[in-house]
Amino acid sequence: MTFRRSFLSILALNVVAAVPALAQVEAGYPSRPIKIIVPYAPGATNDILPRIIAPHMAEILKQPVIVKNKPGAGGDIGVAFVAKGKPDGYTLLMTSNVAGVSAATKRTPPYDIPTELMPVGLIGNQPMLLVSANPAPFTSLQDFVRQAKPSPEKFSYGTPGVGTLHQVAFEQMGAAYGIRMIHVPFTGITQALTETSTGRVTLTFGTPASAGALLQKGSIKVLAVTTKNRLPAYPDAPTLTESGVPGMEAGFWYGFTMAAGTSAPIAAKLQDAFAKALANPEVAAAVRKLDVDVMHMTPAQFGDMMVADYRKWKKIATDANLVN
Repeated sequence: MTFRRSFLSILALNVVAAVPALAQVEAGYPSRPIKIIVPYAPGATNDILPRIIAPHMAEILKQPVIVKNKPGAGGDIGVAFVAKGKPDGYTLLMTSNVAGVSAATKRTPPYDIPTELMPVGLIGNQPMLLVSANPAPFTSLQDFVRQAKPSPEKFSYGTPGVGTLHQVAFEQMGAAYGIRMIHVPFTGITQALTETSTGRVTLTFGTPASAGALLQKGSIKVLAVTTKNRLPAYPDAPTLTESGVPGMEAGFWYGFTMAAGTSAPIAAKLQDAFAKALANPEVAAAVRKLDVDVMHMTPAQFGDMMVADYRKWKKIATDANLVN
């Protein structure tokens, strides 16, 4: 008993002594550059956004914040790199619901959204537009559905690949309308939109940014939008919810996450720096130029939204038999 009491006393003294040291280490954070991993190739919205925000976080944190692309496997390589990485606050992930959809379509995903990623902050939401060739053999979405119902697989939809948000959204739409279309996967959204503009593919989803040039040219038209409310830029285009697909809000959201297990003081410092950077009028204006609506949420709210979104797509993917 005497030995046990002595051992516990020494252990307690060591723990007490370690607390100030730990606090000092965390108080000195960050002491080296921070990386933001983009799990996709350069050039898209999810690559441009962190490059807008990073310099302002660097100014606040007094350390360089470097954006590094780590593409591959539809984004899974970069997401898993951060999710499985050291939770020390020096590696962040440029995250979107694309990661959740990718995990939702796999029986054994390489990362777990609810348990392995911790929220830093939400940037905002970018709507998707349901588009067809202009002119098309139908006048509206309702007219398309009327033609498609008695003709299974007569029409097609294009996507930037198998297991993407676009495919899962089309499967949700098809199930709601009771129609079946042929899936035509491409290597990117630009090709899918181009093929839609020629009429070789019937429908695809694009963003205002990716579809903008073809819309201005008049070779495609907007049939519906995926937002909760109609978009001011396309006032005549109904929402998919208005068009008979309840709860169909399938835009892209973007935010920063980090490895779960990051200590509370470090997480709070990152979350504060992110919030201050996003609140900068210059940053907010640059984000909006990408057709991304800045959305303000607490980290906890963002975390809840991220998990709920993943579970929603998991159910849709399972019901549509897209999990493999």
